[in-house]
Amino acid sequence: GPDSRIEIVGYVGFATRMTAAFQTLIHLPRRSRVILNMSSSTITKSCTSWKVSTASRRWNAGDPIMTESMQEATKMLPEGAYTSLRTYGKSSFLELDGHFDRLEETTELLGHHVALHRSELRRLLGDRARAVPSDQTIFRITIGVHDRPGEIWLSAAPLAPPSKEDYEDGVFLVSRTKHRDNPKAKNSAFITESEEERKVIGRRVNEVLMISDDGNALEGLSSNFFGVKNGTVFTAEDGVLPGITRSLILESIYDLDIPLVRQPVKAEELRLLDEAFVSSTSRGVLPVVKIDDDTISQSPGELTKMIARNFNGRVAEKLEHL
Repeated sequence: GPDSRIEIVGYVGFATRMTAAFQTLIHLPRRSRVILNMSSSTITKSCTSWKVSTASRRWNAGDPIMTESMQEATKMLPEGAYTSLRTYGKSSFLELDGHFDRLEETTELLGHHVALHRSELRRLLGDRARAVPSDQTIFRITIGVHDRPGEIWLSAAPLAPPSKEDYEDGVFLVSRTKHRDNPKAKNSAFITESEEERKVIGRRVNEVLMISDDGNALEGLSSNFFGVKNGTVFTAEDGVLPGITRSLILESIYDLDIPLVRQPVKAEELRLLDEAFVSSTSRGVLPVVKIDDDTISQSPGELTKMIARNFNGRVAEKLEHL
């Protein structure tokens, strides 16, 4: 709008077209702050965040604040509990109550109590999902605990899932000695704490696998890890974040009658695995073919593909359309 502040670093001549695009696609209200940092060669996908007003029975999203990524948005949001969820299509979501449960549980673990108005959160998610220009969106709900306690923020960015080739060929992981201090709590502080480790993630390296001090393969920075040996699936139970996608995958493993051991793979035994995969909201079931310098397999394994098919069918049955 006329009172919006547009800060563009890069192509100055792009400002007029960009301002018009924001007005058309995102319907920015007056006095909105738009902060875009663009390199000389590329325009970074943007993230939009809204502070949620909970003062009345009807919750409202405040003026949008734009950053160049969800990672950058984390730095300006209050530190505390968060959950990430994606749309399937324009405005369908998976296991919303599971996400809301985890938010409330994490705030309790971090020493703060919150009771979410779930119907209002559903309405806001549906409204935002239909309003943003992307066909599929990754959302993050953040609740302030350590600073600005009780503040609720909703962030959205275009979903960038793994490529078709990643699923067909598998991806690489690198391992680092690291663990969550409070693994049952999804604390946004961990995003900042693991920023240095995330720098190794690139075109082929999809994730960092965290190894505990006693040599157990725990989980990824933003995923759960599964190893397969002699037809049995292994995954850590203790010391890991109990992901919502992980719980559905465990249901698929039981449904397929595949043997499951809820114990971590030792770091020195990763090279002996027949198959491996990671899971998360944006990845689903993503095959892993190499960890550090060790090739696990030349292509995704059969058990991994069976689990992925069952999981994808399970997702389709559980979608909630807002």
